[in-house]
Amino acid sequence: MRFANLSSVGILLSGMGAMIPERKDDLIAVSGKALIAATLPSCFTGLVVGIIY
Repeated sequence: MRFANLSSVGILLSGMGAMIPERKDDLIAVSGKALIAATLPSCFTGLVVGIIY
């Protein structure tokens, strides 16, 4: 599963927000960090492949 794009974060927020509406503020607060954390491995993979080839 890929979480490194805004639409995936939106789907995750709406799905989890519907299941636990009392924690919606916490989900929104963490979503930016999750987006960055999901983007970094893709960048590092590209970096390693670029170094090797």
